[in-house]
Amino acid sequence: MPKIERERIALLRDSLSGVVQNVQDNIPESSLFWENFKKQLTDFCLRNDPRNFLWADFIRLYFFVDGADYISKELQFIEANKAKWELKYREALTIDCSLPSSQSKFFKDTNDNTIHHLYHITKYESFSNNNIDELEVIVEFGGGYGNMCRLVKKLGFKGIYIIYDGKELNFLQRFYLSYNNINAVIVEQKDHVLQPDNVYLVNDMNLFSKLNLKTQKGLLLATWSLSEVSMNTREMFLSTPLISSFSEFLLAYQATFFENDNESFFVKWFSAKNNINWISEPIPHIPNIPSKYIFSTKTNK
Repeated sequence: MPKIERERIALLRDSLSGVVQNVQDNIPESSLFWENFKKQLTDFCLRNDPRNFLWADFIRLYFFVDGADYISKELQFIEANKAKWELKYREALTIDCSLPSSQSKFFKDTNDNTIHHLYHITKYESFSNNNIDELEVIVEFGGGYGNMCRLVKKLGFKGIYIIYDGKELNFLQRFYLSYNNINAVIVEQKDHVLQPDNVYLVNDMNLFSKLNLKTQKGLLLATWSLSEVSMNTREMFLSTPLISSFSEFLLAYQATFFENDNESFFVKWFSAKNNINWISEPIPHIPNIPSKYIFSTKTNK
């Protein structure tokens, strides 16, 4: 094994081993779900070769779409924009990462999960008439294993990319992105200076709320993740100064998640927000989980 890979694995394992497990009593079911997920992630990476994490059952169940028939429909939608397909979409789908992963039967140079992620971006660009690479700041709430970030960077994004997530997930994201030649920095101080063309990982709400960033071209990206946390967590996050200043949103959510009535929450929240155009759009082609998108963009751009 090359030295750089040994160092990456050691950093991941040391970081995960240093997390103190402190699950409080009587926490919401949605929070308990993710605490258990993070424990599974830690156990897997400490007991197995973490380079194989994309084949772990719990990752494939919650973070990785594979073998779904609807992926062909999503790819057709992406390809329908012929100009962007030739200019950037086709190349962006290609995965250069050396970590083992499955191959899509619909496009051999990628996996189904990356097609799925690009579909979300294509839908947002179609609604907003924005190009995601022209934004200045992107905040992703719940970054999975880092694939959406990798994809956005490959589409040419040169601004500041922030992933807000749990500590254990930040460590996994840093690990995965390092295999894609993307240096992701974990922010640990409120006065950390954020520079364009960089990726930052944040896992502390108080720290995130104090980030000193001002932009007219910021996007919140959260596909299902924001609807899978407690009401208290999402309310705190959405009320932070940075997110409160945003007009651009790409969200996907399921109608309910444990104790959460997501439909009521998101409709109420967006209805109260000024100076944006927003729509809620069903996602009928995904079976078993009734879901919707919310897209929003600034009025009078």
